[in-house]
Parts: sequence; C-alpha cells; structure tokens
Amino acid sequence: MPSDPTLPAHVGTDPMATCCAGKTILVVEDSRHASDALRLMLRHLGARMRRAGTLAEAGRHLTLYRPDAVVVDLGLPDGPGERLIASLALDPRRPARILALSALPERGADALACGADAFVEKPVPGLRALAAALVPDVVLPRSLDAPLAAPDRRSLRDDLETVTALLQDDPDPNACRYASEFLSGLALQTGDGPLAAMAARLSDGADPGLLLRMIADRRAALPML
Repeated sequence: MPSDPTLPAHVGTDPMATCCAGKTILVVEDSRHASDALRLMLRHLGARMRRAGTLAEAGRHLTLYRPDAVVVDLGLPDGPGERLIASLALDPRRPARILALSALPERGADALACGADAFVEKPVPGLRALAAALVPDVVLPRSLDAPLAAPDRRSLRDDLETVTALLQDDPDPNACRYASEFLSGLALQTGDGPLAAMAARLSDGADPGLLLRMIADRRAALPML
C-alpha cells in the first residue's frame, strides 16, 4: 500500500505516532492559528485531521462521514460548542471520543455535563495532554514531551483579520463578546499578554477602537504571504 504523503515519515515507526495511527479527527475550531497547532500535534500522533470552523460546517461534515473523534471548541461564531457535544453524545453513531476545548476553564464542567469525554484547556499544553485525552487507556511514551514547531504565522494574520472585520462599523454586544473570547484564546495561544488584557477590557465594554489599533500593529508585523 502506498504511503500517505500528508503524514510524517516516522508514522508507524516512532511510538509517539502509534496511539492515534489511522484515526480521523474532526476539529471544530474557528481560529485558524489554533487549528494549525492542533494539526501539527495530530500529525505527530499519526492521525488525520479535518476542520470545521462553525457548528453548521461541522454538521455538513458529519452528514458525509463519521470521524473516530471530535474535538470541539466551545466558543464558535454560530453558537456554543456544548450544543454540538450534546447532539453527538446522544447520537447512536457517537464518536469514540468527544473532546471539549476552551481558553475559559470554567466552561469545562458544562461541557462534561453535556457529554464530552474530556475537557482540554487552550492552548493545548502539548502532545501528551492531547494524546491522553484522545486515548486515555494507552500508555504514552516520554517522547510525547518533545517540543513541536510553531504554527505558520500567516494563520495568525488571518485570525486577526477576522476579528478586525467583526469589530469595525459599530459592532453589537454579541459581536464584541465573541471577539473578546476569540482574541483571549488567540492571545493565550501566542503568549501575547497585552492583547489578552485588551480583549478582557472589550468584554467589559471598552472602546473597540483601542483594540483595533493594537490588532493593526500586530498585523503589520506579520508576513503577507
């Protein structure tokens, strides 16, 4: 059988790549930067990843195929991830594992109550944490603690452009609330403390213009291509 060129060469030989080998994981995540980080992790674990950016897109994916596991971000643009988790948990064709993701640890209890098998706080701390949530009964090798390459910074630019579009032209409170949560997770993913602080101020009613100027500075420092 020919090898899959989308998987790293060590799949099937390195123990770190065997725990999820051959599995398909649907990741429901609106942030491209966070999705790219998860894609790198899942490739190292031997899994294939598909991505949906919204609840609606996830629904379309699930009408076409059934993944081995679904990883659901709880803050999505068209509704809470808990809604999808509850639906999957009651489905007779339930995936083997349902994981919930959020930068807000206080949302973990609700996600578990809705039927998630595990809650992982964003940013995902590393391969071992992700593998343990996906395959809890497998003994994990120490090589899972090895550092990974960072996601492509162009995905960070895309996320910042998404938030810019949301906050322009007098955004309503719902748009500000979503943008605040989205940016908080992105700031944690990238280690950007000032951006996280400004995102928190937005949720408290601060002028979006201040945040837009900070985002513009971040975008100017990122590659165009």
